[in-house]
Amino acid sequence: MTEIKRTNDGCFVFSQNAPVARILPAPDAEDLFEKLEEGLWLWRRRTEQPVDHMRMELVFLGIPDFTMIPGISYNGNGRGNFPEYVGDRDTNGTPWSFASHRCTIPACTYSENDVASVALMSLPNDNSACSLYAVEEGKLHAVIFPEEEKPRTLQRHFWGDAFQGTMEPRQEFIAFIHVSPSDGTRFRYRTLLDVAFRLFGHPVKAPRSADELYRLSLDFCQSLVIYEPDGFMGFSTGEEWHRNGSCYKKHLHRVQLGWVGQNASMAAAFISDYLRSGDKDKLDLAVRIDDAYLRFATLRKGLLASRVDRGKERFFLDPSAEPDPMDWGEDTFESLSNRVRRIREGHPVSV
Repeated sequence: MTEIKRTNDGCFVFSQNAPVARILPAPDAEDLFEKLEEGLWLWRRRTEQPVDHMRMELVFLGIPDFTMIPGISYNGNGRGNFPEYVGDRDTNGTPWSFASHRCTIPACTYSENDVASVALMSLPNDNSACSLYAVEEGKLHAVIFPEEEKPRTLQRHFWGDAFQGTMEPRQEFIAFIHVSPSDGTRFRYRTLLDVAFRLFGHPVKAPRSADELYRLSLDFCQSLVIYEPDGFMGFSTGEEWHRNGSCYKKHLHRVQLGWVGQNASMAAAFISDYLRSGDKDKLDLAVRIDDAYLRFATLRKGLLASRVDRGKERFFLDPSAEPDPMDWGEDTFESLSNRVRRIREGHPVSV
């Protein structure tokens, strides 16, 4: 049995007659709770006057065994060498906040221990953000209006500036509270996922037909083909943005048999298309690329290299200098910057 009760000490979420979370009030605002199903409430907050910011907060009471912000943080992350959101605060002590759309469930935060699991989330596309961080009582869960990301943003492999959105003043804000009693297991967010599907799930109509997607996929693969003067051919792993030329171009011709490059599967797809459509140009292209890979990527004892490096591939190992973003494509610049950082931190790097 789960319920929300107002007591002399405040408003609490109860599970099995024990308080598991405290709902924090806001000045000049009224909170209304509508039970949608067992363990799930619609939380509606109304203010006396229109406001252009709001935080809907609750505190998970006690120390959680596991926390999650779906798609962003799983128990605080912290297992990789790349920049990432680690813990509940940045290095300057400021709690992280994340735009709703970064989460696989809108602005969702989740905590669990051996008593209960509690989640807070928002409506989709409601100009919101979320935050989850330790306080004296336990873990504070917040849905934040308007959208923000602070104190800095993670952009692929590098840090960017903080973001603060705006909103038209309004008087009503909505969030959802989900609580589930512990069954003695860990990682019990399956019930949260079920609730999220019921709340936010909707049919998605494919914008294009399967036949059109098939045709466009082959066209895209063909656009990646590179031709070298020495006879090498292959599907490039893609193009990257060059700030100095305001364009996309294949600056580094890095070709891979599988993983990112998928030369083997792309060539097979072209052969399959020939068998399906009789387009001999597709067959000729696939065979020429396969032959080129065999000629240029065969190693000793007949093994095939997973990657063929074309052009400047091994570079910039000087940790005393920073790469110039105007000299390199966007992806290469990030790779170089990360390589310099790893060298400075004492991590091994390829040469």
